[in-house]
Amino acid sequence: MIRERNESLADPRTQKIARLNDEARIAPGLTCELCVTAGIQSLPEDDRREIYNRVCGYNDFTWYNDARGQHGSGYFTYAGLQIFWHIAYRAAESAPGADSWSEHPEDPEKTRRVLTIMLAREHPSMTDEDAPIAARVVPSSPSAAK
Repeated sequence: MIRERNESLADPRTQKIARLNDEARIAPGLTCELCVTAGIQSLPEDDRREIYNRVCGYNDFTWYNDARGQHGSGYFTYAGLQIFWHIAYRAAESAPGADSWSEHPEDPEKTRRVLTIMLAREHPSMTDEDAPIAARVVPSSPSAAK
């Protein structure tokens, strides 16, 4: 499994996806759509700003939260809350909110990125306690989920 990940990281397609995801995370709203859940939105403005800044500056990618090397999701603790973020790949021609996955996340002309920031407990498959485990198994694309 480690060998497969190392080969994947050397793959130019994976490197391009990671670069595009880094750009999306660093400048959400400019390079991707930003979605913030009700749990995050309910926090005080200073907390929301700090969470946003931590997502933008996130660089704690490990085998557990970035097994594919795409920099597509992450988690951290803030004020006792597990925060989870994830970048989804939507088909560029799909309407906002549509569930049309892109088959070409390496191509910005064919892919619209959507960065979602949420409390871990808002994700249907995890709780605050599960975040470190769940972050490594949440699929970053529909093909990974199959």
